[in-house]
Amino acid sequence: MINFKGKNILLRIAIAGSIAAVAGIAPATFAAEGEGATLEEIIVTSRKREEALLEAPLTITAFGAKQIEKMALDELPDFSNFTPGFHYSEHSVGKGGRFNRRLIFRGMNPRTDRQTRQGATVFIDGAPTLGSEIGSAENYERIEIIKGPQSAYFGRSTFSGAINAVTKTPGDEWAGKISAEVGSFGLTDIGAQVEGSLIEDVLSMRLSARQYETHGEYRNSGDPTVRLGAESTSDISLSLFARPTDKLSAKFRIHAWTDDDGPSVGAGITIADHPEIFDCNVAGNAAGGGKWICGDVPFLGSNQLGMDTTITPAIQAMYYNQGIQDAWIFDAPRSFGLERNAREVSLVLDYEMDNGMTISSVTASHKNEYGSFEDFDRRVTAGQTGTALGFPASADTYNLTLTSNKDFSQEFRLTSSDDNALTWMVGASYSEIEARLQGFTVFSVLTPNPNQSVSTFDPETRAIFAAIGYQISDTLSLSLEARNQRDKVVEGTLGQTPLENTFNSTTPRVILDYKPKEGTTYYFTYAKGVNPGQFNAGLLGRNDAELAQIAAAGGGGISVQEESITNLEFGVKSRFLDDRAQITAAIYFSDWEDAIAPEIITITNAAGDGENIQVNSNGGQADLSGLEVEGSFLLSDNWTIDMTFALNKSEINDFESPDAAQLFGSRTIDGMKNAFSRYPETSGTLSATYEATLKSGRSWYFRGDYISQGKTWMTNANVTSTDEYSLVNVRVGLESDDWSIEGYVTNLMEEEGYTNLQLFPDLSGQSGGLNRMILAGLMPQRSIGIRTSFEF
Repeated sequence: MINFKGKNILLRIAIAGSIAAVAGIAPATFAAEGEGATLEEIIVTSRKREEALLEAPLTITAFGAKQIEKMALDELPDFSNFTPGFHYSEHSVGKGGRFNRRLIFRGMNPRTDRQTRQGATVFIDGAPTLGSEIGSAENYERIEIIKGPQSAYFGRSTFSGAINAVTKTPGDEWAGKISAEVGSFGLTDIGAQVEGSLIEDVLSMRLSARQYETHGEYRNSGDPTVRLGAESTSDISLSLFARPTDKLSAKFRIHAWTDDDGPSVGAGITIADHPEIFDCNVAGNAAGGGKWICGDVPFLGSNQLGMDTTITPAIQAMYYNQGIQDAWIFDAPRSFGLERNAREVSLVLDYEMDNGMTISSVTASHKNEYGSFEDFDRRVTAGQTGTALGFPASADTYNLTLTSNKDFSQEFRLTSSDDNALTWMVGASYSEIEARLQGFTVFSVLTPNPNQSVSTFDPETRAIFAAIGYQISDTLSLSLEARNQRDKVVEGTLGQTPLENTFNSTTPRVILDYKPKEGTTYYFTYAKGVNPGQFNAGLLGRNDAELAQIAAAGGGGISVQEESITNLEFGVKSRFLDDRAQITAAIYFSDWEDAIAPEIITITNAAGDGENIQVNSNGGQADLSGLEVEGSFLLSDNWTIDMTFALNKSEINDFESPDAAQLFGSRTIDGMKNAFSRYPETSGTLSATYEATLKSGRSWYFRGDYISQGKTWMTNANVTSTDEYSLVNVRVGLESDDWSIEGYVTNLMEEEGYTNLQLFPDLSGQSGGLNRMILAGLMPQRSIGIRTSFEF
């Protein structure tokens, strides 16, 4: 096994260089042979109208249906590897897998795993959805990942970016496709699609289905009969497309899927189990339960990966007695892992008037219910004792979480024709969310509470928005955009009077773009973004004097105001060498103000005693800047080189970090120039693809991907980190007009290591009291597989 986790940079460069070098043999010759060949153009709708990717004055990474299939991009996490400025964090609240996954743009970590408080939103056919799940990528014609604040066009919770997922429209000709994949660790993935005309030139349909399963890549050292990371998905989608007249079109889509996953992959690392790596005192301070790991966390081996995964009679009695079941907001998982039931329904209407204007309506409803049952201490502790409460007691800690997210949205737009120098768009939108969160935890000698409260989040958002663009000259254009939004946020506990406040905001964006010649665009963007406010529910019941002390110390009140960001961006997009090469590059500078961050404030309470209170307030501020580059070079009709690179820097100027109090003696990290956690400062890819036609008329291809990611910090204190790592994937395939077969190896060099870290208390108590624990996600192991498809 070869392991080069950041220890041998020369080996990394050699592997990356070999991909480019093989493709770069005699480039002048290839260019001559490939004369006339050009790169494929992608059309995007990130500004609610169609425009070429290279002409859209925004920083967008777009993947068409052909790319999605060729690159084997099955779900959203797969896209992040090839998207500079975008990262998908999968470790959440002590759990890995497909639970609450964070969409992080440009290092703007939202500091919470709750899907209702993220800084980015996924839009499916123009409609917002709550969460980061879109089902199988085979249903999508295009995935557009738009970086920077998008509040002017997309609205709430697009503070750091947005994902615009456009589904496939049914075709008029009857056609179908069957695909199958088998691979390591019991991987099977079978899909089928069929589409065609139901009423000629009037109504067509598309039906797709997918069944995916993997047994899990890692063996549980606590029970070798159980594998960790097992996943199963059943996915079905139906689309109808009607064009009753030349002017009117309607697209109806219903999509449903279920996930049934086993225990997730995640290592629990404690000082009790590994005292040899907890070897540092920051500034001589070992407060809070002992030493820390300073720098990169060394990989301890997959044989250290173990946890409790058996539903014992005792667990059955605690979690599945009638009293607990009666309290569930929906039926909970009956085994370790995750269960999800999701459904999407949407209707998109477009009517083009005789004068070229278009009236559009987007109506959508989404439902996503998922439950997760996990070993919360992430270690084998069944039947053992710990001292979490200061005395010997059971070390077992389990958590059952039920999450229900439902939403409805409606948008109307009137868009001008593109034929004039002056273009415009006006619109109005409404959305509502009903989110419920319920958790049951067994901790030490405690038992689940059948009267466990249910957190509620029920916002309503109304907005009007407009955009106007003017072609100043043949080469210069100016766009002005704005959205006025009213967020009525209602949050609380089921059965009790909720907290309520209304937040009003206006978010502008100004874009100046210059096209000196065909195929080249320079652009400058000024944009404002906001993230809706929230509440300090723990301050309810405090008297006026206590609230005044909190306010005087800079803390938030019961209601916390919105966050804001100002973003300046400069970009260039260009095609050259007779359209055989293209590059997009952008630099940005962002000022994140009024960031909602937790802090500890000391007050004199009503009893006259000193008391420390944690509150959320708008005291945070950070500067963000970076460079994002994408490039493609068609060396010949056969060879294509693709690359991406991102440098995403964040500098925290005014924040608090809970662990900093133990590390440095103060929670404040102002002036330390720390970076936000869970996001790599540098990342990049280098890919080479060779395609050739055989004498039989069939074609074959080879693709190699080199994927590199820099270190990520565990917390904003910037003391403990993952190591940087690189992955190499290779694919070789043969295809004809109606079938294809491919063999692949992912993680060819068997790279091992941790992909993300989360600081968590050791709830087992085996480290002595509630000492610290590091929860770590693991990178996927080397996998070998075969994919095939048949079209008819």
